[in-house]
Amino acid sequence: VTEAKTAVSGRTADNVSSGRISIWQVFFSKLNLSGHKTGGYLYIPALKRSYSTCHNYVLQFAYDNGIFAGVAVAVYLVYSGINAIIHGLDNKKNVYALFPIIVSVAFGVTAMLSANTVTFWYILLAYFYFVQGALITRTENAPKETDI
Repeated sequence: VTEAKTAVSGRTADNVSSGRISIWQVFFSKLNLSGHKTGGYLYIPALKRSYSTCHNYVLQFAYDNGIFAGVAVAVYLVYSGINAIIHGLDNKKNVYALFPIIVSVAFGVTAMLSANTVTFWYILLAYFYFVQGALITRTENAPKETDI
């Protein structure tokens, strides 16, 4: 069963992605500058179903809040990943310095596959916010492990 589900030969990209590409295309085509009222459904012709989320964090953010908000959250996700890596490199002797990298990578993967925009429905989003909040508010003059 696992081999049949993971086999990609003879399947389209939409089949492999569980229909996400079709969902993303429809939601992407409906983007605007001011966003949309939450709670609505969009009909996905290729899947013959309606969906309330687009199964992608950045696209969902852009759909809900407008194109500029989607671009801003995409830039923030890239920045936060780079910031987590820099923090890990600055404190490489501290095993806990890897936690922000792990959370950022896990959230990045999850963000591509689900619209985890509601904080306490997806606890990983709460972890991501807490970790990134601590990293963003740290100062350049904060003591590093080598200074202690």
